[in-house]
Amino acid sequence: MLDVDGYSTADGTRIQQWTDQNTANQQWRLKPAGGGYYELVNRNSGKVLGITGNSTARSATAEQQTDSSATSQEWRIDEAGGLGSVTLTSRRSAQVLSVAGGSTAAGAAVVQAPGTGGAGQRWKLVKVAGSGVSGAAASASYVWKNAQVVGGGYVTGLVFNPKEKGLLYARTDMGGAYRWDNGARQWMPLTDWVGEQDWNLLGIDSVATDPVDPKRLYLGAGTYTNDWAGNGAILRSTDRGRTFKRTDLPFKVGGNEDGRGAGERLVVDPSDHRTLLLGTRKNGLWRSSDYGVTWRQVPSFPVKDGAGSGGGIAFVTYGPAGSKTVYVGVGDKSTSLYRSTDAGATWQAVPGQPTGELPQHGVVSGDGSLYVTYTNALGPNGVTGGSVWKYTPDRGAWKNISPSQGGYGFSGLAVDPRKPSTVMVTTLDRWWPEDEIYRTTDGGATWKALADNRCGTPPVPRTSVRTRDTG
Repeated sequence: MLDVDGYSTADGTRIQQWTDQNTANQQWRLKPAGGGYYELVNRNSGKVLGITGNSTARSATAEQQTDSSATSQEWRIDEAGGLGSVTLTSRRSAQVLSVAGGSTAAGAAVVQAPGTGGAGQRWKLVKVAGSGVSGAAASASYVWKNAQVVGGGYVTGLVFNPKEKGLLYARTDMGGAYRWDNGARQWMPLTDWVGEQDWNLLGIDSVATDPVDPKRLYLGAGTYTNDWAGNGAILRSTDRGRTFKRTDLPFKVGGNEDGRGAGERLVVDPSDHRTLLLGTRKNGLWRSSDYGVTWRQVPSFPVKDGAGSGGGIAFVTYGPAGSKTVYVGVGDKSTSLYRSTDAGATWQAVPGQPTGELPQHGVVSGDGSLYVTYTNALGPNGVTGGSVWKYTPDRGAWKNISPSQGGYGFSGLAVDPRKPSTVMVTTLDRWWPEDEIYRTTDGGATWKALADNRCGTPPVPRTSVRTRDTG
């Protein structure tokens, strides 16, 4: 497929060959440009396919550009040898759109070159509902695509990248991980490549998206910590989850166990994005210093087992970049929160912390305040109490800022990165009338319930399986 690298909407992004993922960055609308020529308008960005620098040189690369009506952005479509194949010829250079070197590899650059009639210069125009056409290279006898099961399940976490607008991931307890494609308005499965032998990796216990390099993505994968389940793994991607490399862990991960709605347990250091921390269910805190390739247990962290609840570490969160502050929430009703002010070299229990409940989520705001949601059980079931607390470290002060009270707890938590006093929390196990989302704009002094309001959140991802299309 003609693919805009990395789903980018930026000018100058290269065009490459990639496998068909039915995403908006692979879909193009034909816009007449006169004289039998067309512009190819990308569905995701609204920009057109052109040649770098308006060049006429052989092997000049194709890229995404703002429409300037340049002749290097206009293409003639000609039939090429039957079977529905066509060539795309530049109005400016009279060269044809080609895969560099005739490569069949995903990620190979698309360039202009003199016409040779080779397979790397022949494309198919495939109609896509609601968009126009999508250019694809000649396909094999069988084309594998995703079919929606249209079932329900537990989406245990949503994680936004803090640097790139609209880059959103979802994790599920046993249905893999997903990325939101804003242009196509759909969730894209990232782990459908996992086979039956590795079924245990479809439980995603945590997601980490790099705050420095948004292309980097990490998944803490593993469904159960039972004896009969295999060990977990860290799945590492440098292309937003299109492809992964795997690091097997020497312990188990429990993406479908109690406490699976807590997190995130896997985080990237914003001051040094080579470094990641991973909180585990039964094996304490672990660190990687090489983008997740290798891992070692943090010997100075005081909890190295499941803690009082058996659920182990609930979340890990960094303070502002440069602060060297890290907080770790632990499933223990006596001592549930630890802090390091030296990037994880040493740890202390945070003084004055709440007791009698278990932390679910912790987020540090832009002003350095720590917000934490609590429940009286690991969840997602059996929760009959909970609270929301705010910790101000420069004063060492804790404050209960719970928006309501009842036979339920609090779990979901988000803080506006630009407005540190704007916070949202969700209830957990409020069975009647329903779970609620609360929002504050004054750091928890007052709250507003968002019941019956539409929040503009995309629909939850559907679990996918692969089927084959012989047509």
